[in-house]
Amino acid sequence: MLTSAKVRKANQASARQLLQCASEGLNTTHHIRVLLSTELGQADRDSIWTLFETNMFVLQSSFGWNPSSKQDELFHSLSRFILIDIDGKLAAFSTFRFEVEEDENVIYCYDLQIQSAYRRKGLGKMLMQILEKIGAAWGMEKVMLTVFKGWALSTSFPPVISVPQIANQNAIKFYQTAGFTEDESCPGYVEEVDDPNTVEDVDYKILSKKLSNSPEHSAPARELDSPMLTSTSLRALRVAAPRFRGTRFASHEAPPYNEPSGYLFGEKPPPPGQKRVKEDWENIWYIGMYGSMLFAAVMLYYKPDTSIQTWALAEAKRRMEERGEKYKYEPSAPPPPLTS
Repeated sequence: MLTSAKVRKANQASARQLLQCASEGLNTTHHIRVLLSTELGQADRDSIWTLFETNMFVLQSSFGWNPSSKQDELFHSLSRFILIDIDGKLAAFSTFRFEVEEDENVIYCYDLQIQSAYRRKGLGKMLMQILEKIGAAWGMEKVMLTVFKGWALSTSFPPVISVPQIANQNAIKFYQTAGFTEDESCPGYVEEVDDPNTVEDVDYKILSKKLSNSPEHSAPARELDSPMLTSTSLRALRVAAPRFRGTRFASHEAPPYNEPSGYLFGEKPPPPGQKRVKEDWENIWYIGMYGSMLFAAVMLYYKPDTSIQTWALAEAKRRMEERGEKYKYEPSAPPPPLTS
């Protein structure tokens, strides 16, 4: 993964340093904690995973659901957590990392999750403000996140939009109100698309917000009353595109296809002097494929001719013979020689 001096410095920051940046100028009575992934206790890990799984399990995507893979990503060593506790219990959290995207230093919000009982209470807005404060303090150029579009229809007829999908439409509005816009790395970015038909149809958007002290970048965000605010800041479903320097897959595992490896059939050749060993299925596959091709060739060779042209020719010959007509060319006798 690409890095830079600023990103390396930010990744070396302690939880206390990050908390100092987060709490500066923040007016709240809630208990806010900032912890590195390696500093999380088992109780915090359990609370975080329970909240994430409760909110995210119902939100299906084109990448499916893989709890083991998500846990590895969620508690990655470079992950940092902002935790908001109310009455001694975890009410909301956000996961972020310092990274380099398209030669820009960014603070990437991987997840933002809120307990259903604490929505519409300003926690989402507070978490975004904390992310911006931390990012600006460590020299990041923008905040980035990934969010579902929420427009996909069900396969039933008539099509029905599910509650999670409607909620993510609200999530997009939430981020737009907070000052986020479609990032240049988002598939289908308006300024980069020449032919709309060539845009890959994906079920997410990549949004970003420039970090600045100007008022235009600090518009207040309205809170959602939707039960699916928890799905808004997925660092998920990012497809591998040639224009991306790094390939990272977030909340729902990797793409459902084999990515190019640069080798024929995706198989790396063995070292010199070593012979390739066939897999168990290969001989059966070869026999089945070439055997079926040979069988098809034989059957085609001996296939009876039932075309309309062949039938018409035979019928015409039969009728001409019945009428005593000749249907074969027979040269006539040569003319007698001329006499002088």
